[in-house]
Amino acid sequence: MQAFAPTVSATETTEALAAEVIILAVPFGAAGEVAKLRSDWTGKIVVDATNAIEFPSFKPLDLGGRPSSQVVAAQFKDAKVVKAFNTLPAAVLADEPRRSEGRTLFVSGDHADANEQVALLATFLGFSPIILGRLEEGGLLQQFGGPLTMHSLIHSNPVSSTGP
Repeated sequence: MQAFAPTVSATETTEALAAEVIILAVPFGAAGEVAKLRSDWTGKIVVDATNAIEFPSFKPLDLGGRPSSQVVAAQFKDAKVVKAFNTLPAAVLADEPRRSEGRTLFVSGDHADANEQVALLATFLGFSPIILGRLEEGGLLQQFGGPLTMHSLIHSNPVSSTGP
């Protein structure tokens, strides 16, 4: 974790809740409890890294076709919720990306400025972000059970050739 300091750091919950960008990495069912820890989420960026999983069957929770991040956003009233850091297993996220390659990380949210800010954070951490649009579009693609989950894609920087 020290490699990402001071951009990303582990801290006490009360201190984390004061940050401008908060990565929500809790079980999906616990998101509402975290949301209750602040009375006002206005202007905060909440990065939804949760996955709506039904245990023990390990299937997507039935949310009636609603993106899981919209469910989270309803609990974090007035926050800018961005879905990211959820499609890769924790071991892949923890593995340091290579300098010449970046692991693809998907970003979705209803606020373009928040999407850009999370994409910049992902880039700083060595990932290659792809912004997929709004939660109702990209969020559905990247939530648990969607077609983009559990794929560790590598983005290679092409080597330019100057020719003879």
